[in-house]
Amino acid sequence: MEDQVLQLEMSGIPACLLGSAQSKDVREDIKAGHYRVVYISPEFCSGNLSLLQTLDQTIG
Repeated sequence: MEDQVLQLEMSGIPACLLGSAQSKDVREDIKAGHYRVVYISPEFCSGNLSLLQTLDQTIG
């Protein structure tokens, strides 16, 4: 997924990877709509349902 994020960023498309190693700043940037593409690891999805629901409500 990191390679895909890098390719998108090199093409001028704001993208990020959301996993257990990412900082709170990345999460806040996602909530603020700074990225067009967000990759999320399966492990992160299973442990952060409330964040995913918040993102669905705020940015769709």
